[in-house]
Amino acid sequence: MDEGGEGTTGLESFLREDRVRGFDLSTAPAWRVALLETAFVVWQMIWSFHHLLLDGRSHTRVFEEWRTVYRALGTGEWPCLPPAPAYRDFWIT
Repeated sequence: MDEGGEGTTGLESFLREDRVRGFDLSTAPAWRVALLETAFVVWQMIWSFHHLLLDGRSHTRVFEEWRTVYRALGTGEWPCLPPAPAYRDFWIT
């Protein structure tokens, strides 16, 4: 993206186009990740997925795990993730 304030416009344009693109569930994948440089050394990660893949709780967990792995690898360490909770632990009666 260009410097001088155009990065935000480019990001907004990308987000609009991504929403319009949507997902065709008859064709993989049902999720996308894009990295956009919105300014010099400023990056935005855009993670688009169909709600059939992740609900609010699992979305948050997957994103937090991704951040943990990214930070660890960025410092040259091996990522250490806590064990994933069992599905039955989320069952609401």
